[in-house]
Amino acid sequence: MPASPSVVTSSAPRVSSSVSIGALSFVTLGLWSLHLHRRLALLARLVSARDAARDAARDDDGHSGDDVSLGGEDTNHQKFVSHLRLMSGHLLRYGPCEEHTMFISVSPGGEQNHNGQLVPQHCAIWIGGLTDGILGAPYLQHLSRQLHRHNCALAQINMRSSYRQYGLHTLRDDAEDIYRAMKKLLELGAEKFFLIGHSTGCQDLCKLGDALVYLRGSGTETEKVAATDMMARWSGAVLQAPVSDREDLSADSLSALSYAEKSDDDDEIIPVRILGVGHPPMTCRRAKALWSRNGDDDCFSTDLTDDELARRLSGIGEATCAHFLLSGGDEYAGGPLKGGGDGAHASHGARLARLCGKDANSSVVSGALHSCSNRVEACVESILQHMRVVGFVASP
Repeated sequence: MPASPSVVTSSAPRVSSSVSIGALSFVTLGLWSLHLHRRLALLARLVSARDAARDAARDDDGHSGDDVSLGGEDTNHQKFVSHLRLMSGHLLRYGPCEEHTMFISVSPGGEQNHNGQLVPQHCAIWIGGLTDGILGAPYLQHLSRQLHRHNCALAQINMRSSYRQYGLHTLRDDAEDIYRAMKKLLELGAEKFFLIGHSTGCQDLCKLGDALVYLRGSGTETEKVAATDMMARWSGAVLQAPVSDREDLSADSLSALSYAEKSDDDDEIIPVRILGVGHPPMTCRRAKALWSRNGDDDCFSTDLTDDELARRLSGIGEATCAHFLLSGGDEYAGGPLKGGGDGAHASHGARLARLCGKDANSSVVSGALHSCSNRVEACVESILQHMRVVGFVASP
């Protein structure tokens, strides 16, 4: 007897449903297997890192290092963390803007303030350059570990200009952000500061010095007292990789500068067709500051006269004891420094120090790249040496 249409119609969905459920189960099993595979791969990498840390412990301490684990605060655990390039500390806001974030890698022995954060009396602050932010230089982890030995903290700050926002802000904005971060650290228990500027962070320190000197002499009574107090707490500064943006111009930068100089509006955003696709947004004001002679950022160009350089550097020279730390193989150095090696950078650094002030000095990290990625330990030792000179850390 032929099947009725209703039987045929009702049986078809059951077959289709069975196939769909089977396919779904197969896909689910496959995804679960992939997830398990990734978990096992991650575990294998962690075990490999642990074994490497054991080897480091054996090499450094003369024992097997079998007590290395994922927990605890023993020496071998610290070696394990170091192998993974981790940094421990506190992440917090220091100002009203969402960009105002600060990471403090804290040494043991700091004083505890009202909200439970640990900040020792001596705190170094690292200020990055264009496109930089927290963890913006390869030597920061090593520097932090060395500072911990002296019971010092290392603070890294994000500013309004950090990462891809530098074209919309100025050195004055940066100086305000640094000053705000210093005041926050005072609230948390810090009493003395040592500032380290990297790349354009060096210009930021010059602008901060100018601002403090101005406020001390010409501000309101409250501003005079605050500036005088902050300068007394500013033990010293290292300007690491101070280079001229103007002496290393690209074709797009030249086009942007030409456009900015013809514009009647300093706040105008330079069109993408001028700056180039992928370039961070930039105002005409910042383009002229970066790339024109005697622009606001033009602090270290080799073709500036002694008088021009002295005007740029005298503020930080009066505010604190500065050390110019140049990289002998700096790939971003232009003009006569490009390819000039250690000798050319040493001569330029000595000139900057001479024009900065009587307490300033300079040195070169031999053959180092801009961020000292190839000379991490030498860079950190040079920074520590200046810290010893000004009494921020004790001599070994």
